[in-house]
Amino acid sequence: MRTSAIPVTALVLALAAADLPAAAAESGMGWFVLRDRTSGDCWTGRLISINGQYATGKDQIAGGPFASEEEAEAHRETLVERSTCTQD
Repeated sequence: MRTSAIPVTALVLALAAADLPAAAAESGMGWFVLRDRTSGDCWTGRLISINGQYATGKDQIAGGPFASEEEAEAHRETLVERSTCTQD
C-alpha cells in the first residue's frame, strides 16, 4: 500500500516559508543565565518568549531577561561568587 507524500510535502513547504527570526523578534527574546539542576554549572544564552513564557527544558533560569550578553555574564559571575553556580 502506497502512502501519500502530500502531507509531508506541505509540512516541508510550510517550514521553509516560515520566517523564524521575525517570529522570534515578535514574541520576545532575552539574555538569561541558565543553571544545570544537577551539576550547578551556569552559562548565558538567549531564550525566546512564546505566549509570555520562556522555555528552558530541564535547566533552571538563574537570572534574566537581560538586555545584553554582557549583563547576563556579569550576573553569572555574581552567582559564582555567591556559590549558586559552580566555577567553570
